[in-house]
Amino acid sequence: MLELSSRGALFGALATARRVDLAAYTLESGRLVNALGDAARRGADVHVSLEAGPYARDSIRAAALRERNEATAARLRAHGVRVRLAHAPEAPLHMKAAVVDATLFLDERNWPAAGSDTIVRTTARAAVAAARATIAGRAASAPALALRKDRALADEARLIAGTRSDRIDCESESFSASSVSRALLGAARHGRHVRLLVASRELHGAGGRRERSAVRTLRHAGVDVRASRSDEKFCVTGESAWLGSANATAGAAHTVDWGARTRRPELVAVLERRFEANWAAADRLALPAP
Repeated sequence: MLELSSRGALFGALATARRVDLAAYTLESGRLVNALGDAARRGADVHVSLEAGPYARDSIRAAALRERNEATAARLRAHGVRVRLAHAPEAPLHMKAAVVDATLFLDERNWPAAGSDTIVRTTARAAVAAARATIAGRAASAPALALRKDRALADEARLIAGTRSDRIDCESESFSASSVSRALLGAARHGRHVRLLVASRELHGAGGRRERSAVRTLRHAGVDVRASRSDEKFCVTGESAWLGSANATAGAAHTVDWGARTRRPELVAVLERRFEANWAAADRLALPAP
């Protein structure tokens, strides 16, 4: 269903779009915000959904993220964009998706202006319709595309548990005990070579106790773990891969997120290369005592 895409393809689509529905957890002013404003001024029907209360362990950072989204919303509205600041504590908006006319673009990071991320797209009607409804705040589902965190992570765990490959490479921004960690633990205990990348700031931050506990359990079972400067979210098993915006943590099961599995050789190869690059740039792990 999914095929590899790019920022260039997204901006090209926005330049001629008649209808745009975009979701982000947080969104900074920059090229994407400018492109959305340009589309609205040109006459396109543009809708943007942002999380009203982005989470951060640090209250100062949480306030800064909230103010960022409020400022972005004000700027977009000034250009005729319809903006929704989503506020549903039981189901926060964490999905990064853009429906541009009949094409759905998905990003596993937060539409960054630079750096590593993977953008994919699909024109499958069910996925496009479900994503558009989800961005608007209406629960929806589609075959082969999870649009809720617990379902996305269940797909990732099934990929890990079901693979015949001896190599499993996973990366997550945040990581704690979850269906994914249990699947990785089982794979390691069955003799699979498992590597895991977790964002450094999550592991070493003041609130990273759960991350460190989960990582210690996996390391004890033989999983190789490194601390990464990246915050990508994917898993590759050789013949197939999982990609999504959902972090491998147990909390907030109803979070609005996305996740999908793929066997497309070109997409699996891209994720394999990205993991190797992130692994090579990551730090070997030295965890403080519990």
